[in-house]
Amino acid sequence: MRKRLTKVFGGQLSGEEHVILPGHLPLSVVLKSGHTLFGKLLSQTRERIEITDNRFHRHALDIKDIDVVVFDYPSTY
Repeated sequence: MRKRLTKVFGGQLSGEEHVILPGHLPLSVVLKSGHTLFGKLLSQTRERIEITDNRFHRHALDIKDIDVVVFDYPSTY
């Protein structure tokens, strides 16, 4: 089964035409500081996103601190 890797840059998460992240897929959030967080999306606004990791810890992240968000979309074929 093939997957499609999708990258959403931090600038695409805010603004008038912001990208809405999928809440049902696991995602990796790479911060501008170099740290990486892995988890599922709980909520998203134009200013921040909140994810929960595999240990059920919540992380509220400002959009301005996010470099890129990466997730896999499973293919339909």
